[in-house]
Amino acid sequence: MERRDYFKKQIDQLGRVLGKILADFLSLKNAAKAGEAVESVVQSLATKLNLDPAMLADIPRSEVVDKLIRVYGFSNDNLELLANILLTVAEERKHDHSWKKLMGHSLTIFQYLEIVDSTYSLERRFKKIKNDGID
Repeated sequence: MERRDYFKKQIDQLGRVLGKILADFLSLKNAAKAGEAVESVVQSLATKLNLDPAMLADIPRSEVVDKLIRVYGFSNDNLELLANILLTVAEERKHDHSWKKLMGHSLTIFQYLEIVDSTYSLERRFKKIKNDGID
């Protein structure tokens, strides 16, 4: 029982960190500091979650969800937060090949969540449709 509570606490903490990263990015982006915002996201993912976006971009799309769940312990809620972060940052960096790959990963995560999540999300569906066709 204690071990389960520990893991739940860790997963909740991961969600809070992801939420903070997204909030920080959006506030910097709204302040017209997009370059600084992207750098902040990259640094936060690397230092707080030990998740390097360049390494993540190298993972094949077919394996990204499995790796995030198995290796990093992501829950569905945390996957959705990460997908939102990747998509939001990638929209700022569409010219950058690695961020284009990460946009594809975010769409793969959204597809996975549409299948496994019992709650339908119109917002998730809209993001998927809007960015469909990204390689």
